[in-house]
Amino acid sequence: LSDLMSGGGTLPEYKRLIIDEAHNLEAEATDKLGFSASEKDVSDLLLRARLGSAAPSVSRGARLQDTEKRQTRNQRARAALADMGPLVEAAQDRSTQFFSDLKGLMESRNADPRGFERWLRLTPAVRAQPDWQRLEVSLENVYTSLHDVQQGLGKFQVTLEDRAVGATASESVHQHQTL
Repeated sequence: LSDLMSGGGTLPEYKRLIIDEAHNLEAEATDKLGFSASEKDVSDLLLRARLGSAAPSVSRGARLQDTEKRQTRNQRARAALADMGPLVEAAQDRSTQFFSDLKGLMESRNADPRGFERWLRLTPAVRAQPDWQRLEVSLENVYTSLHDVQQGLGKFQVTLEDRAVGATASESVHQHQTL
């Protein structure tokens, strides 16, 4: 698995591979190739994005001589931030629904959602269940919402970069005029 994760080259080229302790392979593959994210992890991340979108001002540090250009850049930055609020709320709602659906699937498969080991083997029989189909739809909704948040953050980043370039250009012009 380490060879697989490193992109190959750790082991010499082979036609057949014998795996010792293969009874641990599934757990090791899950550990090495999987990831985990709790409802709290997602919620905390979205809360940070929500708090950022509620920031009262984005004009700190901008010392521009051209007030009209500054106002236009600030308006674009505020609009980008304002657009984030509904995106974050939608992502939070869809995340909550996903984890609720996941808990329902775990309970329907007699897996203890409160235990320390929360493993559910995804067999064809599990994937054929209506709960699984609902979970897939919920997960797709979360992906879509998180992608929307990511795009909103990208739009805000571009706005901030535009403001920084505008501030630097105006400061350079101002410094040149005062010399």
